[in-house]
Formats: sequence, structure tokens, C-alpha cells
Amino acid sequence: MDTGFTVFLDFDGVLVTKYSTESLGNSEPRFDPECVENFKHIIERLKAKYGEITIIVASNWRFNLNEGTITELLLEQYELDNYLTAANITFLDRLHSKIEGIMSVINEKRLTPSQSVILDDEYLGEELAAYQIRTRSEDGIRDLESLELIILNR
Repeated sequence: MDTGFTVFLDFDGVLVTKYSTESLGNSEPRFDPECVENFKHIIERLKAKYGEITIIVASNWRFNLNEGTITELLLEQYELDNYLTAANITFLDRLHSKIEGIMSVINEKRLTPSQSVILDDEYLGEELAAYQIRTRSEDGIRDLESLELIILNR
């Protein structure tokens, strides 16, 4: 069993909301600035509580953008480099669906809901319900207070 904490991260409906706008020169919507700030705060709190943090990108963006581009987007464009390094960011295997990929990682690392969370607006089924915080697609993780209570008191 690994130590630390694992966050399975979807983008659409978590970091991309109705408050997002399209990136210049890119048809992908930009991340909602308030959601990014809340995500930074959550990472900071998780690091203080658990030490090592692993972010596993579960977003379907992993099919359209390469891993280097997504890592650069997270670390540089959205300034998560003060909280994470590239070594903290991994990706679900593109050969699996989101649910299969998450289940594979959970089983392989023997993760429990107290060691991990799935941030996603899509219902991922009963098997993953204890792990998932289901966000609302229109506002993502804008409600920091509720999010903190749920994640940090698992």
C-alpha cells in the first residue's frame, strides 16, 4: 500500500466550468481561475496532511493532448509548479476507459477512499462512489469550503 494521497483529476466540470473561456489559439476552454486557485489550496492542504501527493489525470483531454502538453499546462500556465512537480503527475492508460483505468490504479496500488479521491462531474458507478466527489459541471470545484471538508475528513 502506498503512502500519501492520490487525486484522480478530470478537467471538464471540475476545472473547466461555465465561467471558463476559450484559450487563445486553442479551441479547448481555459480552466476556471477560481477552480484553479481552489485546487492549489486543496493540494497544499493535502500535502500538509499526507506528505506525498499524486495527481492522476483521468480527463478525456489525455486522448487529445500529449502528456507533456498537459503537464506543462498544469505546472506552467496554471502555476501549479509551486505545489507539484512533473513527477507528481501521471496519466490513466489511454488503452482503458476512464472507469477501467481508475479501477486498475486503485487495485494495483490498493488505494482506499481515505487515501484517494476522484474529482469528476460524471457519475462513475457504484463501485467508485466511495472514492468520488461528484462536482457540478457548471461550477466545478468553486465551493472550496465543502470540498475541503469532504476531502480532508475522509
